[in-house]
Amino acid sequence: MALQSGELERRDQVLLSVHVTEQDDEAMLTLANYGGKGPIAFLSHQREPAMKKFIENGAERVLASMTKQLLQLQAIAKEQPIIIFSMAGELARIKKNLVVNQARVNSQKWSQWGMVLCDNQFDWRMIKLKREEKMTKYHDKHQNLPKYFTDGSERAGKVKWGYLVRHERKLITSQSGEITGTAQLAEVMAVEKALQKAIELGHKEIVLTSDSEYLVDGVQKELETWRVNGFHTARGKPMAHKEQWEKIDKLLQEVNAHFYHQVSHTKQTGEAADGNRESSRST
Repeated sequence: MALQSGELERRDQVLLSVHVTEQDDEAMLTLANYGGKGPIAFLSHQREPAMKKFIENGAERVLASMTKQLLQLQAIAKEQPIIIFSMAGELARIKKNLVVNQARVNSQKWSQWGMVLCDNQFDWRMIKLKREEKMTKYHDKHQNLPKYFTDGSERAGKVKWGYLVRHERKLITSQSGEITGTAQLAEVMAVEKALQKAIELGHKEIVLTSDSEYLVDGVQKELETWRVNGFHTARGKPMAHKEQWEKIDKLLQEVNAHFYHQVSHTKQTGEAADGNRESSRST
């Protein structure tokens, strides 16, 4: 097993993402702060002959790789959730592709795999293949709503959040600030501040655009679960940016916000891309 350092440092209280790739008999795990700009470490290992014989398909190869590196991954994650991206996909898909027979079920390897699959620290997802950038287009019924663009960044040791508000393509207002923390925290704080501004301006329904998948996925896919769990992880620890997410959850009860993801650093033109570029310049 080999561990190599990447470009960035591990951030406490930030989810850990793991991209699993396979080449011949070697597995490579690329580790990053979820929503970050680059890798923090690389884990690799050669598959042993006995394991090669045991494995039946791609889903099992990914599961074997995660089991092999389990202790190192948990040490690096520091009790934060670990999001696993691979061609094996989501948990239900992995389970469906396992080859079950009595001899395998009684083996130690199978028992270890079962422990990994039952661990709520892991969030299994399908890896996203690079495709032609999809242009963000607002739904027709959202075209005339006020548009809020948010961003967070870390440059030259400074962490900043910012947002701007446009309506009918005219700039209404903008704001930015500097914090102590991470770019991911800045992304979340930018949304919190933008929603507060929407209430101040009397905007009951808005469009909010961000280039952070962590932020948009958090609102659209995870927020309800986080609320039910009291904004704590499966291990009972406060989730990353708990205070800010709790505030966002409450603010969204007052503002009907339609969230859109916009690819950053793109040559695209259009309202979403132009607004994202302008908000990025403020941070």
